[in-house]
Amino acid sequence: MPNAAKATAAILFAGLAYYVSLKIIPIYSADRVLPYFSLMNAAMGLAIGWRVCGRLAGRGYGAALGNAVTTAVVLMGVALFAHSVEEMISRAFRQQYSGPVDAVVAVADIMATYASQIAIADVLIPAAIGSILAALIVELVAQVT
Repeated sequence: MPNAAKATAAILFAGLAYYVSLKIIPIYSADRVLPYFSLMNAAMGLAIGWRVCGRLAGRGYGAALGNAVTTAVVLMGVALFAHSVEEMISRAFRQQYSGPVDAVVAVADIMATYASQIAIADVLIPAAIGSILAALIVELVAQVT
């Protein structure tokens, strides 16, 4: 059921995902072009903000902090997986895998590589602070409405 908290969560986490994506782009700009990277992540932030943070809102400000961590981890996990699958498909079209099992296994390797590349303060600090602020605002909206 749509409500103000879910809509707020969707908008805030979409904006946060977009902002953090802009922090990530310089890391990869030398390797490849990322034309829709920020927009893809914003779309994932929109959906995950709605489904995770918005659904868990209204349980108090202490729970909102846990909600922030949960939403941020889910968003990063889904984004890493989506971009890893995208990279695996790109490599598969260049015939870099000997079979489908190798391609599927490569997704985990690509995810680990991407995770290690973005595990820097310039990315993690804005993501952590932004998710905490977003979850607190969503909690405020949930209690007001």
